Amino acid sequence: ASVRSGASDAGGEMREGFGRGPQRETPSPPPREFSNLSQPRKNLWGIKSTAVRNIDGSINNINEDDEEDVVDLAANSLLNKLIHQSLVESSHRVEVLQKDPSSPLYSVKTFEELRLKEELLKGIYAMGFNRPSKIQEMALPMMLAHPPQNLIAQSQSGTGKTAAFVLAMLSRVNALELFPQCLCLAPTYEL
Repeated sequence: ASVRSGASDAGGEMREGFGRGPQRETPSPPPREFSNLSQPRKNLWGIKSTAVRNIDGSINNINEDDEEDVVDLAANSLLNKLIHQSLVESSHRVEVLQKDPSSPLYSVKTFEELRLKEELLKGIYAMGFNRPSKIQEMALPMMLAHPPQNLIAQSQSGTGKTAAFVLAMLSRVNALELFPQCLCLAPTYEL
């Protein structure tokens, strides 16, 4: 691009930009100072307040009347880094524990690994299911454990939560005993 020298009414030079026509060169703004971000300043009402960024990214204004300690932004950043690092490191440990049959986080890849009754396996395969879904891989070993364990599972609709719940109940029922052996209290909207 070419630069044309000459006086203009604003005192800046005229230049041609890439595809935008003539433009005025304006002086660069002075560099901003960011070291005072957590320093108190007066707002419109004359009350000193400090803006602090929370771990979740939201901004919290702390007034001078508040008794809470003001958290330094650098300390907050370090805390975020430590929490994130801990989460990343722990995810690898979960994968290792999922492969250990003695771990409560053990997950299975086939219905045979669950050691279900033969009648249940035949029914599962007759309905066209070849292997457990992700939620079933993790939930069924816990629900089939002896002694039974409580479980709260969350997954999208249609991923097999109800089937896992029913399989765990049916695996504990003895067809030769003629009395109620399980009680299903509306585990899902569909039932």
